[in-house]
Amino acid sequence: MKLIKKYLFILLIAVGMGLSFTACDPDDSGGDYRLAGSWSLAGDSYGALPEDAYCEFYFRTDGAGTYSCYDQYGYWQTYPMSWWADGGLLTISVSWDTWTYNYSVEGGWLYLYPLNDPNYLVFMLY
Repeated sequence: MKLIKKYLFILLIAVGMGLSFTACDPDDSGGDYRLAGSWSLAGDSYGALPEDAYCEFYFRTDGAGTYSCYDQYGYWQTYPMSWWADGGLLTISVSWDTWTYNYSVEGGWLYLYPLNDPNYLVFMLY
């Protein structure tokens, strides 16, 4: 009986510790609440962009959102996306691709730096 109580006590402690480590599980959010909101492309490392290059991201706090842009025929399209930010990296996933950037948020500006590329994108919070 003592042996059973000892194992039940150890099991209870292990379960309690497991719950304490998952109570703040980041899997249900994108990870950086500063990104939450709608961001419109304002330019890139070369300056302003032509209108057909315009796009928008809408980041929800739960790690979901939308990506909107003009398609090849000039029609505005909106696509569901998922996103997560960790350690200065932002990963955005749409149905056909996944993009990973180094990023920074400075006031109402979001700077996306593609990996292994000296250029960057600038988005404005609206």
